[in-house]
Amino acid sequence: HDDNTVLVENSNWINNNLTTNPLYVVISEGEAKTSTILTLSTNKSTYTIGETIEVTGSLTDDEETGLTGKSIKIYVNNTLVDTVTTQGNNGSFSKNITANISGEVSIKAVFEGDEDYYSNNATENITVNKKTATITFAASKASYDLGETISLSGTLKSGNINIGSASVKIYDGDSLLDTVSTNASGAFSKSITASAVASKTYKAVYEGDNTYTSVTSSDVSVSIVKRTPTISLATSSASVAAGGSYTLSGALLYNSSGVGSASIKIYDG
Repeated sequence: HDDNTVLVENSNWINNNLTTNPLYVVISEGEAKTSTILTLSTNKSTYTIGETIEVTGSLTDDEETGLTGKSIKIYVNNTLVDTVTTQGNNGSFSKNITANISGEVSIKAVFEGDEDYYSNNATENITVNKKTATITFAASKASYDLGETISLSGTLKSGNINIGSASVKIYDGDSLLDTVSTNASGAFSKSITASAVASKTYKAVYEGDNTYTSVTSSDVSVSIVKRTPTISLATSSASVAAGGSYTLSGALLYNSSGVGSASIKIYDG
């Protein structure tokens, strides 16, 4: 045996006699790993989609001595986004992450350990809010004649940002009239023929997406009324003799166009 073995007596009873046999056990004297302390923080607790999340932290041993040159894996909602390296006397690390997922978000830093130090991890939970969408919606005028084209238009924005390629639903009361798309300027429009005398209420609805909140416009009220034509009447002669004749003639017009197949009553007095 050598210096790394320890003698242990092994005793047995054989035929009523106690016998003792030497037993040597090998003792391993490898060095123990050192515990670690991993810290993690963000520059604030609530963000809006598109903002930068500033992640910072440090890795030290159990006596708070910084560990330099160690790999730290950064996860967002359990998805690895990057591996950074600790630096400086305090074992610090940092990572900037763009907030692109709304809701409750978990940020996790993981040190997987090595031959000298035990693994460790730390988690920071934050909230990421969607950007607030705003919508304008209006009709070109408040009253339309029967048969006219009702022009509805609006814009969809978030602050000074135009929200393009978004779907906006146009409602006539509670009935879906159409779904239109915004252009690069966030503008949308809908044309409707005023087909019946009525009072109408329209609204525009954007249901939101992963980036922007949903929003509903104010109601737009429109009246559809009967057409108001103009009528003219003239005589062929301002004065005729008794028994003479004259001709009455006229025209029924709407927006300078003749109104056909209309019954005209002519009164004397």
